[in-house]
This record gives sequence, structure tokens and C-alpha cells, in this order.
Amino acid sequence: MSNPAEVNTAPHVSIIAPEPSANISGMFFVNASVTDNNGDAFVSNVSLNNITGKVAVYDNLPQDSLSVGFDSSLFSDGVYNITWEACENESISLFCTSDVIEITIDNTDPLIDFNDDTTVAGNYGRDWVLGNISFSDSWINSSAIYLYDESVLITSSDSDVSPHSFNFTGLADGSYQMNASVWDIAGNVNNTGAREILLDTTDPEIIFDSSTLEEGNHSQDWIFGNVTASDNLGIANITFYLYNSTGLLNSTSYSGNNLSVNFTSLPTGMYYLNASVEDFAGNIVMTGTKIYGIDAIDMEITNVGVTSLSDDSATIAWDTNENANSTVYYGLDANLILSVSKTPFIMDHSIILDNLEQNTLYYYKVESYDIFGFNNSSEIGTFTTDAKKSNSGSSSYYYPKEPLGNSHGYGEATIRGPDTDVKYDVDEEATVGVNYTIEVAESRVTSSMWLIPVIAGILGILSIIIWKGRKD
Repeated sequence: MSNPAEVNTAPHVSIIAPEPSANISGMFFVNASVTDNNGDAFVSNVSLNNITGKVAVYDNLPQDSLSVGFDSSLFSDGVYNITWEACENESISLFCTSDVIEITIDNTDPLIDFNDDTTVAGNYGRDWVLGNISFSDSWINSSAIYLYDESVLITSSDSDVSPHSFNFTGLADGSYQMNASVWDIAGNVNNTGAREILLDTTDPEIIFDSSTLEEGNHSQDWIFGNVTASDNLGIANITFYLYNSTGLLNSTSYSGNNLSVNFTSLPTGMYYLNASVEDFAGNIVMTGTKIYGIDAIDMEITNVGVTSLSDDSATIAWDTNENANSTVYYGLDANLILSVSKTPFIMDHSIILDNLEQNTLYYYKVESYDIFGFNNSSEIGTFTTDAKKSNSGSSSYYYPKEPLGNSHGYGEATIRGPDTDVKYDVDEEATVGVNYTIEVAESRVTSSMWLIPVIAGILGILSIIIWKGRKD
């Protein structure tokens, strides 16, 4: 009990925690310092209040109870005050005093999200990453965008102003992770998800292996391709492309560093082969294009023979099972030093050999090349040209000397045959010997002037008789 001579005073109260105007979330404790100058006993009453009144109360706390706890999640976000009252309990009229502070309860996490222009998760052939966030809260504190390299923080950018954008530039090739955070004054924190980003400014490499079919024309129905590829951060895929004259015929992809493909059962035609490699950043490199002529048909030469024959010519014919040109080699022996060719690419072939010797044995063979330069030829064959058929003879005629073309028709001898008339002209009195050969199966020699030598003979005899009579 206090000394009656002393002046009785109320206890002194001071709230130590939380700090005035603090933003509170979750569980929090109120700590106070309470003293009484007279050493009198006291009790404490602690209340949490909003504009509607008390929302939580601790009454008649013993003198040594100087800390109480509140779970802020039980209350709505907003402004509250904490009142700590201490009262002496040794007199009928209590002496009380209190301390009041204001706090803000905030159990709501701030909002945060990446904006559309933020670099999305993926692979890129560049050296930069853009982060752009928007955030909101009634009691915002700050935000940060973080960039990690293999989970190690390499740089960040802070701002308490939304939106917040930052471009991380000059980055080396590699894998990165980016996320962002925002926190309010009450300590509520919110985060974006992490975005996995691969940066790769280095192009991959790809080459045809030596086992790839050599460019050019090939008598087969397949094309084999083999490539090897490499990249500093890995290969996403390799793709073979095979084209023909109409466009893309086939494409085949694989996710490894090496790829070989054998395109089989190809029809005859022109083909074009190339390949591409793509790395994980989307960098694509193409090989050069290889050009092939594929001759899937083995040329066959059939029906070789002589289809027409005379004394000075022969016609050679044959067939091929694909379009090809035409050549006949021939000669008087198996060396076949002569040839005749035709360039059109056809399947039915025919060549005439002319200016041949009559009744002569010739050797020959045929040869054809297709459009890809592949050829075939026949065995050597023979034929003999026909012999000329003819009649031969001679005759002597006496022609009086008369101008040619007179009305009597003198001065002309005619040798006739079934198919040929041969005329010989003379322009003076003479005896003409005619040797003739008519190239017909049968021939005869006639003359409309066969009486001329008979009459001439008779006239000659009469002249001799008259001359002798005059002499006598």
C-alpha cells in the first residue's frame, strides 16, 4: 500500500512494438512497457480496434504480462489502432493510463504479371532478354526483375513504379532463367514464374559425309545421303529434302547430330538433294544442293534386224525400252569403222545405210544412249547387199551422113528394154558399134532403122555394076 503522504499517480504505459503506422500481416505481437511510480500493483487491458470498435481484447492481464499476440489474418485489411491501458488496482477509484498506436493490417499479396512484350520462354538467336512487369497493391513497396545463369543470379533491376521494364543486353550464348517479384510494405510478396530462355547467336554447322552418293547420273533407283552436324548448344533437328521436277518429293527429320537416309524405288528422272540443321535457338543452316540424274531402267535393245535391202543400201531397225538416240556402226569387217547416227531420243529406231557396194558382205551393230548417258549395244551382225541384174550385147550400124533431127529420123540408134530406152546420136556417115548393158531382168534391142544397112548394101552393089558397065 502506498504511503498516504505521497501523491498517487497512474501507471506509465508505452507500446514498444509494433512501430506506429506499421503495416502488419499474419501473426504479430504487441509489446509494452508499463511502470508505476508509486510501486502500486496494476492490471492491463489491450484491445485491437477499427472504426467499428473493438475487434479483439485482452482484459485484466497480470502485471508481468507485457506481450500479447494477434492473428491479423482473422481481420479485414485496413487501418486499426492498438490500445494498451494500465490501471492501478489498489484503490477504490482506479487510476488508469494508456498508449495508442495506429497500424495497417494487410494480408493481401500484391499483384504482378509479365507484360506481353516480355521475352517468353524459348530459344533465341540473339544476345538479349527483355523483362517487363506490371504490379499493384494498396501499400506497394518495390519490385525486381531477376536474371539467372544456371540458377546463379547475374543481374537484377528494381523499381517501385509500375510498369517496370528492363532489357538485359550483351549476354553470352547460354541458358538463362528470368523471373520477377513484388512486395508490399506489410511484407507480402508475390512472384512471377521463371522463364527458361536459351540464347544462341552461333549458327550450327552441317556437311555431307563422303558416303553420300556422288553428284551426277547414276543407273540405279536410289539416292543415299549422310550428313554430320554440330552446334555449341545442341542440335534440335536435321532434315533431308529430296525434290524432283515437280517439287518436294520427300523430307525426313531426326533429332540427333547425324542423319543418313536412303531414298529408294525412285523412278527415272532428275532429283535434287539438300539438308538443313536447326539448333535449339532456331538458327538454321542449309547444305548445298546435290543434283542427280537417276536412270532406274536398264536399257534393253531388241528386235535388231535389216528391214530393207538393195544393191546399194540397207535399213537397220531396232527397239529400246526407254527413249534413246540411234547409232549404227558398220564396215567391211568387224572393226566397224563407219557409222550413222540420229540424235532424237526415241524408242523405235531406224537408220538407212546408203552408198554401199553391190553384192558385198557388211558387218554392223547398233548402239543407243539414253538422256543420262547410259548405253547399250547389240552383238555384231552381217548382211550382204543385192547383186545388180543386167543383159549385155553389141551391134554395128551404118548411118548415112544427114543432119540430126531431119524428117527421116536418121542419125539415131535406140536400144529399148522393158524399163529403159537408151538413144545414141550420130551426125555423120559412119558405121557405129554399140556396146550396151541394160540393168533390167530382160532386155531387147530394136531399131526402127534396121533396113538402112540392107538398102545401103543393095545400092552399093548397083553402083559397082553401073560403074563397070560404063568402063566397058
